[in-house]
Amino acid sequence: MILEVASAANDKELRAFFEPFLLKGFLDVRPSRPQGFFRPYQIHSDEWKTYLLRGEEGEIQAIASFVFRRALLGDRIHRVAWATDLRVAPQRRAILEWSQNFLPVIREIYEREKVETIFSVINRTDPALQNVFLRPRSAKRSWPRYHLYRKFDLVTLHGRFPWAQPKLPHVRVTRADNSMKADLIAYLQSRSQYRPFASVWDLESFDERLRRLPGMKLEDFFLALDPKGQILGCMGSWSAEAIQELRPLSYGLRAHNFRQFLKFGRYLGWTRPLTKPVRSTGFEAPLHFRYLIYPFASNEDVFDSLLTTVFENVNPDEFLMYARPEQDFRRNPPRGWIAAELPYSLYCLVPPEMPTPEFLDPRNKENPEIEAFLSL
Repeated sequence: MILEVASAANDKELRAFFEPFLLKGFLDVRPSRPQGFFRPYQIHSDEWKTYLLRGEEGEIQAIASFVFRRALLGDRIHRVAWATDLRVAPQRRAILEWSQNFLPVIREIYEREKVETIFSVINRTDPALQNVFLRPRSAKRSWPRYHLYRKFDLVTLHGRFPWAQPKLPHVRVTRADNSMKADLIAYLQSRSQYRPFASVWDLESFDERLRRLPGMKLEDFFLALDPKGQILGCMGSWSAEAIQELRPLSYGLRAHNFRQFLKFGRYLGWTRPLTKPVRSTGFEAPLHFRYLIYPFASNEDVFDSLLTTVFENVNPDEFLMYARPEQDFRRNPPRGWIAAELPYSLYCLVPPEMPTPEFLDPRNKENPEIEAFLSL
């Protein structure tokens, strides 16, 4: 088999290989990229590298992409890489060949791209994915080491019960505008110092992040203000449907029951429906949802008020999604919300000869910035 670096000319065959792989879990979802395979990478950076493993007849047997970006850790900007779109054909030879080539690829990323760490996200409900990348390895051969950094959940919010807590009366939640931009950036900076690998640390980094999210505007941020006009929390909402669709093919029993409950709750005005699976309609329709961008709040009640306002201001068929690190209790779904959680893990990848990065020290309790749209 031959390992090569992909280019824009490989877009069609990359999509043909990538899209049949389902995101497994409580429901099986097919990803689709209408604007091209590489388009989601441009959300994060202009630099990425995708590796292909080809079989004897030239067919793709495995792919892996590395997206390079800047991130704030401590008082310094680091260059990091996110390993994403790891896909291997379900054939023994493809798995063995990819395993042999993966370590040299990891070493090359560290040496040639001068990154300080490589991250990867693993879906904990997909046993096949864990089997390929996390299963016990033979001690006789060298393998990349996967160090668990943080467990986290992708939280989805689908509605509110009528007895849910109302918004705080003394907190005003409003859309951001240019007059509030400097205060919003200052607030994000104050939060970033406690969030390892944060993506906003000054005006330039904020403008770049906003520019890279297609369709995202400053007005899509909501700010929670106290009576003196001080920011108590912020939260943006953004739809990625233009660059990556998630189409449900089937629902497991648990997800099916949840979807039926949402259908019932919709008639009572409590919930929003999930997209029907393809076997019910005969065609693949995408899930409609919005990612929450920088969902920060000074306390749980402010967080609840922000969620309620955002939920009221998105399309009536959309639900909300955000990432919640395991120990980030302030981001727990507030009581009264109808929510679901999908378990994931954030790993750091290093060659066996490389020392363990300092930020993995168990004494470091700070929760890193984890963006939900990096996980799917």
